[in-house]
Amino acid sequence: VPALLFSGGEPMCCENFFRYLEEANLLGMKVTVSTNGSLIDGAAARLMAPLVSYVGISIDGPREAHDEFRGNPGSFDAAVGAAELLASLGCRVGLRFTLARPLIPFLDDIFSLAESLPVSRICFYHFMPAGRGERDAALAPARGETDAAIWRVMEWADRVCASRPIEILTVGDASDGARLHEYLRRHGASRLERASSLLRSAASRTGVSGILSVRWDGVVFRNQFSWNRPLGNWREIGRIAREKPPLDETAPECAPCHWRARHICASRAAGFGRECGAFRRKGAGR
Repeated sequence: VPALLFSGGEPMCCENFFRYLEEANLLGMKVTVSTNGSLIDGAAARLMAPLVSYVGISIDGPREAHDEFRGNPGSFDAAVGAAELLASLGCRVGLRFTLARPLIPFLDDIFSLAESLPVSRICFYHFMPAGRGERDAALAPARGETDAAIWRVMEWADRVCASRPIEILTVGDASDGARLHEYLRRHGASRLERASSLLRSAASRTGVSGILSVRWDGVVFRNQFSWNRPLGNWREIGRIAREKPPLDETAPECAPCHWRARHICASRAAGFGRECGAFRRKGAGR
């Protein structure tokens, strides 16, 4: 195991958190942490910095919007302070922003914050109505709102990356690859061929053969989105890996999709009844 990610919930609520960081380092693992930053004071930052390779800190808008969304007054200042503390100690730090409907209007604030803080990465996470989020499905943006938000992210990426090195990621919707392809077709023709090659490579690895998911009870599935289609037990995982059919054979509703046909789509949810969010256009399906 080369790498270990501590996430949650809030991983720092675990009383053995720092012991686990130390144990992972003794085992030679590359350690990353996803946190809301509210528990990182000076002492915690000094303990964490030499033990982790990267810390992603959630910030969901300017102060008032973030604190309201998180339900915790003062959490914005704590998160910003954590990012500054860790960066000052030489730790690589990034921001994480949730693309939820009430937060999308604050994208410009997040862009400005990312430019002002000593961070090397910002991740834009699509709101996923799963787990406790199922009770908040109204927070999920409509398709047009998502398209517009990702377009703004790409426009900002073009602008900010011209002057500083920063990684910009979107997470949780594989059809962002289709959105990127469309953006570059209109605004970045010189980069389109390279992007198309990378997207096709990602689709071949992620969508077809690179993943099996083993549930807590040992039942094996194609991926974590297909728990209504068990493939067998973990004791049979060698056979399952050899015999797993290509994704397109299990996803008839994806067959007419423009992006699937061009091998651009890398969605692991394809074929399992999930709306993928790709642009609807002539010749495109789900």
